[in-house]
Amino acid sequence: MSDWDWDFLKTVVFAILIFVLLTGGMIWGANTYNHAACEAITVDIGFDHRYSFLGGCQIEVNEGQWIPLDSYYFKEE
Repeated sequence: MSDWDWDFLKTVVFAILIFVLLTGGMIWGANTYNHAACEAITVDIGFDHRYSFLGGCQIEVNEGQWIPLDSYYFKEE
């Protein structure tokens, strides 16, 4: 390979590495933020809660029954 091809290959590999690192950092940061938001929202409602990347923020309304926090509403009677 010529010097030009080698320099181009190094540049492409470096660009891909930077892209992967930035994307991973953004995903990690968003996940951390959403986990903290789940903790803050559920601190006063009295249900067990959990957060997962795919499932989002969930609360346990009955033993073993988890629902998304967005689906829960409180109705005063």
